[in-house]
Parts: sequence; C-alpha cells; structure tokens
Amino acid sequence: ALLHQFPLEANVAGHFSVLDDRAAAVLLADARRTLLTATASEDDEALADAFATVLDIADDTGLEKLLSDIIAARGPIGAFIDAAAKAGGVDAVLRRETGISQTETADSILAAFWPIEGLSGATLEAYLSAAETAGSDTVKKSAAGLRGVLRLTDGEARRAALHKLFFTDTGSPRKIDNAFFSAALKKQFPQFEAPLIAAQDHVVACTERLRRFRMVEATLAALTIAERLIGDYEDLKRARSLLDFDDLIDRTAALLTREQVSAWVHYKLDQGIDHILV
Repeated sequence: ALLHQFPLEANVAGHFSVLDDRAAAVLLADARRTLLTATASEDDEALADAFATVLDIADDTGLEKLLSDIIAARGPIGAFIDAAAKAGGVDAVLRRETGISQTETADSILAAFWPIEGLSGATLEAYLSAAETAGSDTVKKSAAGLRGVLRLTDGEARRAALHKLFFTDTGSPRKIDNAFFSAALKKQFPQFEAPLIAAQDHVVACTERLRRFRMVEATLAALTIAERLIGDYEDLKRARSLLDFDDLIDRTAALLTREQVSAWVHYKLDQGIDHILV
C-alpha cells in the first residue's frame, strides 16, 4: 500500500502487481531460459567463457545446481556485485581479497613452478647424481621423476609431475626424508637437505597460489553468470510491472530513507498510520 501511494518517489510503476511464490518461480524459469538462449545465440564472449569454465569444473548437473543457488541467493549476490562495481569491479575485488595480482594468469603461475627454487642448475644435477648412486629405491624413483620433469616443456604437465613427486595421493606434502633423502644419502650428502626443503616449500607455495587463482577464476565465472541471470530476472519483472517480496522490502526501506524524499513521505504519512505490523 505504501509503494502504491508513493510510486513516483519509490521509482516503481503505479500499477505494479506483487509476485506470489508460484508466479516468481515461473518468472525465474523464464529468466533461466533467456540466459541459456543468450549463451547460444549472442556474441557475448565473457558469458560464453563463464559457462565454459563452469562446465569444465562441473557437468550439466553442476551448472543446474549453480543456477538454482544463484536464484536462491540472488539478493546477497546482487548486492555483492553492485558493491564490487564501486570498488573496481568483481575481478579486481576477488584478486585483491585473495592476493592475486592483476597481471597474474594461469600460465604465469604455471611457469613459476620451474625451475625449482633452491634445487636447480648445478645443485639439482649434483643431487640427482648422488640420489641415483647412494639413494634408496624410493629416492631413486623420485630422482627419476625429477629427471623426467627436466624433459617436460608443457607447464601443466610439469606441474602435474611435480605434484605427484612432492604430494601424497591425499594431497599432503610428502616427507622429504622418505621420498628424496634417505638416511644413507643424508649421512653422505647433508648439504642437500636445505635445498630439498626449499624445493618442497616452493612447489607447495606455487600449488597454493594456483589453487587461489583457480578459485578466483571459478568465482568470477559464477558471478558473471549470476549477474546476467539476475539482470534478466529484473528485466522481466520491470517489463511486466511486477515486484517480489524482496523488492517490497528494499523499495520501502529506500523510500523511507532516501534523501530529500523520505521527509516528504513522512510528512504525508503523518497521522495516517495507526499500527505497524512487525
């Protein structure tokens, strides 16, 4: 009733209708269809890339789950996107919050894996020779793995090989003494302990940085889809002069707090309201 009484001040259509749950579900389904149609027919590279990223991480079921989650949390998501736009954009905000610079890419992070800090050049070759001569079977296997990495040129293949060498199947860093530095080797060549520890720290740090970059990439893709889906939903509501329950709350709150308008509304309402239902 309040918005109908002050449609101009609230920036709503004077003849708007309120969506019930069933009508809102139908409208959201229309918005979803509009989004999926746009992905196939429009020349929107950012949206197409976002869908490709999501589908690469999850299958069609995962995409449907994402769309459902966006719809369920469209209010907070929309508020975050609006706030991020005022702070440099979603990509800039996500990178800033995760410590990823604006110039970093997946390729640049992959390139940072090699050469390994502390274990490269002459030091690496000396270690490999010692491991192949005096190491245990496990150490010799690890040394062979490192020699294999030397021959790789693809960044992702190299990262995967290093991950297999320095991490267990459960994702925990391997114990250096077991995988690379047996007791006999440690006794004979103690100088390699520090380079091996530094090498593992380097691979762990690069792995964590890549994980954060992938998280930014996936989140940005999800928010790109969310922005379009929420926008399509809002466009459909405006075209049909509809407001949902969240709109009623938000528009009423804005009406009563908006500078230069709220005072006028309060004046017009003076003595006009006897009770407020909370």
